[in-house]
Amino acid sequence: YGNIISEYYTAQQHRNTAAPSHLTSKLATMTGRLVEGVDALMNKMNVGSEGIRAECGPTVAAKTHPEAKMHAVSWMGKKNMQVKDVPRPMVTDPADVLLRVTNTAICGSDLHLYLHGMPGLRSGDVLGHEFMGVVEEVGESVTKLKRGERVLVAFDIACGQCFFCNHGYQSSCDHTNPSKVQELMYGQAAGGFFGYSHLTGGYQGGQAEYVRVPYGDINCLKVPEGLSDHEALFLTDILPTAWHACEMGE
Repeated sequence: YGNIISEYYTAQQHRNTAAPSHLTSKLATMTGRLVEGVDALMNKMNVGSEGIRAECGPTVAAKTHPEAKMHAVSWMGKKNMQVKDVPRPMVTDPADVLLRVTNTAICGSDLHLYLHGMPGLRSGDVLGHEFMGVVEEVGESVTKLKRGERVLVAFDIACGQCFFCNHGYQSSCDHTNPSKVQELMYGQAAGGFFGYSHLTGGYQGGQAEYVRVPYGDINCLKVPEGLSDHEALFLTDILPTAWHACEMGE
């Protein structure tokens, strides 16, 4: 797989154009096989939304309302996205915030999910990691937020307590991603991400009417008056990603 990737990009650089079609086809085939292999490994290890990465980590699968439903963008298979009626999530852990989503976006990386280029997807997974909204309900240990406040949420889920969070590397949080498969693949799992497969935790995403946010005091940022939803929404992923790219470029 690595050799094909190397050949692909070498050809692209030498020709200064798109890589030859036979390499593109070969790379797509190998990527599909890799995804299938990782999916099989995850099923064999029975890793999923019931897992908790550490004793101080959050519950991954949210409690759901016994009656209330919501509309949510759901991955139903390769190139098969549907808006489904699903159970509305509820505050599950004391540090949770339940958000009524007012704005959400489709990230370019969601295309990887659409094409099933990302392992760990399961039929019915709710996607979306760029969203904001109004606080609907808070857990008993939440102290910085209250019902009715407008907040935005980053794509990653941080605990605010581990080594990585304390050193400013929240996307590598050591407590929010229960995926042992990602540890096997990379030697270290990233933090949990909203709506981005069970390889990053299996959390429901924000392309929905409601979303549960673990560690609400850590992961919700209040939006100041005078800033519209469309202006604030870029802070969830797009703007900080571009900012980081510029920093790396320097």
